[in-house]
Amino acid sequence: MPFAYEAAPNELCLRQGELLRGVWLYSATTARELAEGAQVGFSAVKHELVVPLNADCDLYWDHHQRFVADEPANESHPRLVPFVFLCGAYTEPEIRGREGVNKDVWRKMTANQDERYHHFPAASIGNPPAGNLPELILDFKKTYCIPTSALYDGIGNGIARVAMIPPVYLHDLMQRFYSFHARVALPEL
Repeated sequence: MPFAYEAAPNELCLRQGELLRGVWLYSATTARELAEGAQVGFSAVKHELVVPLNADCDLYWDHHQRFVADEPANESHPRLVPFVFLCGAYTEPEIRGREGVNKDVWRKMTANQDERYHHFPAASIGNPPAGNLPELILDFKKTYCIPTSALYDGIGNGIARVAMIPPVYLHDLMQRFYSFHARVALPEL
């Protein structure tokens, strides 16, 4: 059976392994600039495609606690996840244009033989197909944390839920992602 993405979830809670489109990351002025008396400023970067990597159960419990009827979220509640951990998903031209990505590196990436990257082939979304996604590479060094409340505010207001990575492929992705981040760092000689 060929690889295909599942349709975007119908439920309201964020899911591990769903593809989100149009997520903005805002970064505030550095502490050094603030110490010099400058006004608080920020930069904004739009991420075309990202994948939430928090455990599905944590996102589920967060949603159910965060959206209790007629009550504001108690940010100190132990079930709330203050930030969602996102990994950037990039198309072939975005990755191949990077410095140091030659034919051999690209071959390793697309064969999932480079520990830093995870490759998904171009595939349809849903059954019957309701669209397609191009070949995607997740870069485990390009990760971001965004306030959970900001992601929920953005869904339907610029952030689109695109598709879900099927569970069997998601398990492999998560194993590879956490292996990459759990590695023992050694200096390059």
